[in-house]
Amino acid sequence: MIPLWKANFPVRAGAGPNVAQSCAESAPAALLQRGRRIQAEGSLTPAPRPRERADADHTGAVTRLGATRPMPDTSDNTPGYTALVVDDDLAIRTLVRIRLSRAGFEVTEAGDGEEGLSRAIALTPDVVVVDAMMPVRDGFSMAQELRDRGMECAIVMLSARGQASDLRRGYDAGVDDYIIKPFDASDVVRRVQEAVERRRGIT
Repeated sequence: MIPLWKANFPVRAGAGPNVAQSCAESAPAALLQRGRRIQAEGSLTPAPRPRERADADHTGAVTRLGATRPMPDTSDNTPGYTALVVDDDLAIRTLVRIRLSRAGFEVTEAGDGEEGLSRAIALTPDVVVVDAMMPVRDGFSMAQELRDRGMECAIVMLSARGQASDLRRGYDAGVDDYIIKPFDASDVVRRVQEAVERRRGIT
């Protein structure tokens, strides 16, 4: 096999054996000399710079590909409000709990109206988010009982029933807001915050 440095120095066809031998012997010296020059002067080819994103992050700074971008703060910095989420549907209860927690609420859960009533009395939360139709005790009865006990917490009702008579029944029981399912989770968070602030006289 011909060494790589020999392959890089072809000899013109017809050249004599002395010429070929001379080229072969001078090749390592030429490569060594070039390597020393590169080491002294620095690389002949500058190192490629990382590409930069054309899209700036939320702070307005341009970030390089592969760099870690700071995550925007999605919290609304709700000042220590407490919430009780009462719903027999685990998926809805979990969704509301997660979204309220991200907004800064300290959240407790209950799976039916009777359990929700007991926890509301014991914890006195700033807001109760309650489903209208549940086993054991429904949301209308729970809301009415809380008001009869003189509790001033905000009450936001979630319900798949959207007739005018259903809304009237909810407001007569003392709820502050009535949200019809299916709902947008962001809208629920906003309306829960607004209900708490109205009760506190902030808005």
